[in-house]
Amino acid sequence: YNKVVCTLFFILKSCKLVFVIKKETKELWVKIYDNINMVFDSGRLHFKSIIKVSEMLSQKEYTFNPITSKALWKMGYGTVQLSAFVPLIYGEKISALLEFRKYDMAGALITFEQEDLINDFFVDEESFKKKHSVGREISDTMACLQFHNIRFFVDAYVANQIYCLFNELSKEYIKTQNQILKNMGVEKLKREGELFYLKSISLKEWEEIKYFAKYHDYCNENGTEEWNIFNSMINIDTSLILLPYANGTIKGGHIYARICVISSKISDELVDVYWDPRMVVNSYLQFNFDNITRWKADYTLEWLEKKLLPEAHKYYDENISDYKKGFWTKINKFIHKCILL
Repeated sequence: YNKVVCTLFFILKSCKLVFVIKKETKELWVKIYDNINMVFDSGRLHFKSIIKVSEMLSQKEYTFNPITSKALWKMGYGTVQLSAFVPLIYGEKISALLEFRKYDMAGALITFEQEDLINDFFVDEESFKKKHSVGREISDTMACLQFHNIRFFVDAYVANQIYCLFNELSKEYIKTQNQILKNMGVEKLKREGELFYLKSISLKEWEEIKYFAKYHDYCNENGTEEWNIFNSMINIDTSLILLPYANGTIKGGHIYARICVISSKISDELVDVYWDPRMVVNSYLQFNFDNITRWKADYTLEWLEKKLLPEAHKYYDENISDYKKGFWTKINKFIHKCILL
């Protein structure tokens, strides 16, 4: 009896809108359905209690946390709500939580990690149904879903809402990931594992860069502030870590740029140069690339092509080549002298 009275109350409350203002027929029936559904699946008949839970699960929120470098994303339809921690810097992972209003599922909080979300939930509607609709139906209006090893029955209307929530979260995740790539300047670069490909250079060019870096350590007091930025204490055969000039005006720790090389698969005479983003993982400085103390990948590529390669070649040519020329000149003179004797 109470259910019938309560249902009629909500129907009249919804239909009352017809006589006050003109409404689209579809919107009206959705509102009527939501009000009726709110009563029956809530397990409560107290109006205020039902409204309170529905309002809580209808909240939309987007809050940035500078400590975790993640944003709290939340969206719901009153019947079900999805909340997530969306990463805003490279290397962090997304996680999510699904919560229901229905009284017999209110205590079920289903969690999702990044791998599951990307592979199984950030998909189109048809794929979502194939992956998660078990196919067992108790009526035309009910659906049986499976998330992880959990099976549960929900209204088909709510099942569609669940898909819509994951779809909205997927859009938000893609948007933030694209922004991260833009912040790092790697949008147009090819990604290979954790590295971003810059370009291929010859072995001779890499030898010239290594020689140049060896004599331009960041602690050197001689030379220029622009070029004394290399950490020659590490193994420069495979990578270069850039540091600000210790005796100059640019301070602040690492430049947050690491260049590494890998033997080219195309030719034995080439090496592939990469920009390594792992120098900036878990660092709030990712939000403030200034290309002075924090270098973007595209800026690093431009610097490599227009500045480092020409400067390293010039330095190498002036020091090594002249030395070799002088050495072979002495040898030639010695041989010539021996022949004359």
